[in-house]
Amino acid sequence: TYATRSDSSTVYEFRDTWAEKTATVGVTLPFDFSRGIHTTKIELGANLAYKQVIGKDVIFYNEGDVNDGDMKSMTYQLSFLHAVSGSVRDFNPPFAQQLNVSYTNTPMGGNYRGDFLSVRTAFYFPGFFKHHSIRLCANFEHQKSENYIFQSNFLFPRGYTAYAFPYLTVASADYTFPIAYPDWSLRHFLYIRRIKGDLYYDYGVGKTN
Repeated sequence: TYATRSDSSTVYEFRDTWAEKTATVGVTLPFDFSRGIHTTKIELGANLAYKQVIGKDVIFYNEGDVNDGDMKSMTYQLSFLHAVSGSVRDFNPPFAQQLNVSYTNTPMGGNYRGDFLSVRTAFYFPGFFKHHSIRLCANFEHQKSENYIFQSNFLFPRGYTAYAFPYLTVASADYTFPIAYPDWSLRHFLYIRRIKGDLYYDYGVGKTN
């Protein structure tokens, strides 16, 4: 795959901006153990990425670092999913467990270097009433950045500006419930099937060591 993006990261009280061009090649091994109402899947993957970094600030790093350069990274991934099928009106499966682990490093050198570990988990349970859903998430990231800030694999607590930390832990709880099923349609342009509500709580902590 080939992609371009502009990115920015806030490291403590400093802000860094840059542009990237990325080419990626990889392999994924999917395993499906689903049976009946139980969906169970495991995926193993690895990919090699080549990035051109353009216009990056260097004020956070060692003297002599360059703005423009390249990065050659390897990413290894493991994902697991188990879910129990629910009804068509359920927002989420009544019971489910998700695990995603990825590790990125730069063993082949390049101008930009670093290590990045990301662990994401999610657990789903039935709510107190029909079609209600409870979701609990716990996520952790650790990046050892020599001169490159990796993009986070999960969202920062809602309502807060995202910051990059060497150690970042984010947890959340969501209670999702239906409000109405209007089944409104505006010709062929707009269709409102249902309206839902969500109560949530987010927790996040970033550490430098």
